[in-house]
Amino acid sequence: MLLDETTRAFVLHKDIFDELAARSPKTQKPVAWTPSSILSNPESESSKCFSVTSVLTFVVAVGLAHFIIVVGGLSGSRGYAKLEAVHAWITNSVSSN
Repeated sequence: MLLDETTRAFVLHKDIFDELAARSPKTQKPVAWTPSSILSNPESESSKCFSVTSVLTFVVAVGLAHFIIVVGGLSGSRGYAKLEAVHAWITNSVSSN
């Protein structure tokens, strides 16, 4: 589904790419653009996956951030009051300089 949307977007914007290719310096050959030439790039096949370590790192970072927000009392009405206090402190320190 994502691939279809991407292909459709490139097809709809083909005129823009053609216009940019026509405006390129005459020393460079304009590259013929086709959706299959972009989508059949062999290097992009390996970039469709994420490594397990990067996914695990992201999950741990989000979990740690959630833990700090909940345990630190930064959620709910107390959290909003703390946010207003920090905003007032920053505003006062900037205006006093």
